[in-house]
Amino acid sequence: MELYLNGLEQKNKGKAVMLVYEGEAEKYNLKKSIANIKEDRNLKDIILSPFILWSKKRYYNELGKSDYKENTLKVKNQLQDLLSDEFKVYLSYIYDTTYVEEALIQIVNDGYRDVIICPVILSDGQNLSILKSRIEKMKLFKLNITVKYTESLWDSETIENSYEELISQHIDDDNPGNTGIVLVGEGQRGYRKNKYLKGLKEDSMFRNRIKTKLAESYHLNENKIKTGWFNYIEPNYMDSINTILEYNLGKVLIIYTKPSVTNIENIIITQKIRSRPDIPEGVKVLIIDGFLKDSKFINELKNRIEFTNFQKWE
Repeated sequence: MELYLNGLEQKNKGKAVMLVYEGEAEKYNLKKSIANIKEDRNLKDIILSPFILWSKKRYYNELGKSDYKENTLKVKNQLQDLLSDEFKVYLSYIYDTTYVEEALIQIVNDGYRDVIICPVILSDGQNLSILKSRIEKMKLFKLNITVKYTESLWDSETIENSYEELISQHIDDDNPGNTGIVLVGEGQRGYRKNKYLKGLKEDSMFRNRIKTKLAESYHLNENKIKTGWFNYIEPNYMDSINTILEYNLGKVLIIYTKPSVTNIENIIITQKIRSRPDIPEGVKVLIIDGFLKDSKFINELKNRIEFTNFQKWE
């Protein structure tokens, strides 16, 4: 991607906020999918790219059209409404248009010199590392552009409460013990080399706090609340489902506790569960969308942006 800065003569005294999501195209896009695999630079994924591309196309065939961009735009607009006129919010994606580089070019051309990057990322893992690396490569400091980041979201009690509320809507008040819950974490590819071990610990602590809240608030047996990983790490969430099905349950709730979870990731979970022939008859399995767009979550983003802005600009 070749991008050029222009319009540096205009200056804006306000602050630009760049809200960053992973990104997901509305429909299957072969060219974009190939570009993302190349950008990721993982040898295994490059070797397996034909299978990865075929799988993604199959998921889109079931999904039809993703409403991911529409949902992220709603978050962006509500965040803009909450913030003062000092801030202008831009929406960008790591793996889709508008890419973070494109959004930053627009921000600079609109005259902003102070930029707050607000990643909708739970822990200090792979996606945050990729994001920061790509922004650093732009060398914006040479143009006297100051960039600051809000912190990752894993330590937010507000976001824990958002997930507790999402889950509680599906717990039977009259018989809460009839429900099992699986909290799915993202997983990090480079954890064996300690590259993203910090992110794994943060993700685990985040889900364990949700687990404790659910157990205390709804008098649930903690053995009926399991945690598992979406990819790369054991136990996989499917292993956690196997374990929880050993209990005499009528309902199993599964939620990917990732505030930016994509439609495709939810479809992957759905298809894997649907392919299981051994789910006991009479057990209802429900996948809850973990994408956050409630007022508590958006207010948390606002508070983090304002806190970052209060810190000294260098």
